[in-house]
This record gives sequence, structure tokens and C-alpha cells, in this order.
Amino acid sequence: MAKSEQAEAVMVVEAEPRIERDEFTASQRCMLTREEILEQGERMAGAMRDANQAENELASVKKQFQSKIDTATCAANAAANLIRDKFEYRPVKCERILDYDKGTVSEMRMDTLEVFSRREMTEGEKQLRLKLDAAEKK
Repeated sequence: MAKSEQAEAVMVVEAEPRIERDEFTASQRCMLTREEILEQGERMAGAMRDANQAENELASVKKQFQSKIDTATCAANAAANLIRDKFEYRPVKCERILDYDKGTVSEMRMDTLEVFSRREMTEGEKQLRLKLDAAEKK
């Protein structure tokens, strides 16, 4: 019997399963609880609110910068027009000269003494003005 016991013992040793176990973590599908769904809904609503607010702020900032761009573009266009035309209109002191002997009205710039307009007097302009001295005005 000793031999058969040994044979049985050998068989038992050979029949023992070879299993090794290690614990680890893996991402697996898990159903959300009602509370988790509500929590995620609140998180989503908050994130959407923040995104909308950021979009509104961005639109406002874009409008501000577009306004600055438009102002700068307008100034550049105005300067370009002056460069192209090589002149601009400015208020300049002038003098109107009524020459009764020649029957003409001339207009002259006082800064350059350039006569920029000369024409015939109208019938009304041909009438000499009376020059009253200060004593007669009183």
C-alpha cells in the first residue's frame, strides 16, 4: 500500500491547478446612478453657461477691436486721400476787393496773396457805399 499511496500523492500533486492571481484596474462600462446623472447634468449646465458667457465676452471684445480697426482704417484712408490729392481744404483768412474803376470783385488769400477769384461786379455791387464818419452815426 505504500506504493499506491505514493502514486496517489503524486497524482494529487499533478492534479493541483496552477493559478496565479494579480489585482489591477481597468476601465469598464458602469451604469450611472440617478444621483450621478443629476450631478453630471448640473455640471453640463454650468459648463454651457460658462461657454455662453465666454462667447458673449468674446463677441464684445471682437466688436471693440473691430471698432479700433475701423477707426484706424478710416484714419489711414483719410491720410491716403490727402497724399493722393496733395491738398486739403482749410479755413484761410481772405480779402474781397471791390474795384469800382474796373468793375470787378476779386478775392485774395491773405496768407499767400494769391487771387483765387475774379469776376464782374453785380448791379448791386456797382453802387458805391456811403462812408459815414463816426459823428454822423450818432
